[in-house]
Amino acid sequence: KNLAIINNIPWETTFNENKKPVITKKLQVGQDVKAVIYNGFQDKNRSHLFAQNSRAKSICITYRELEISKTVTLRDTLEPQIIELSDLLQNIGEEATIDIKIESVYPGTKYNDVCIQAIIPTWRN
Repeated sequence: KNLAIINNIPWETTFNENKKPVITKKLQVGQDVKAVIYNGFQDKNRSHLFAQNSRAKSICITYRELEISKTVTLRDTLEPQIIELSDLLQNIGEEATIDIKIESVYPGTKYNDVCIQAIIPTWRN
């Protein structure tokens, strides 16, 4: 629920090399489907929390219906990052389920949890 919009409450979980967190999202497949990821804890009134909390570094995105995946390295930045998904999601007009597994993190200076502010899908019909 926290991943759907950009607000001051990010999605967060603990990161463990032995049990890597997975985010599951359902989305409608259209042309030029992408995911816009706002990595880390992003709050303009508490900007120090970005560095204090861990951020996703490497993620594996799996299209569940076709069992295909790709790995993406995210930059350690407050800027939104656009991830191309058209190479994975090929059944235009259908609903797709994607799993986003956090493979590695940029460590926080104070906290061990990993935060992602939002993941927002975009596409053309």
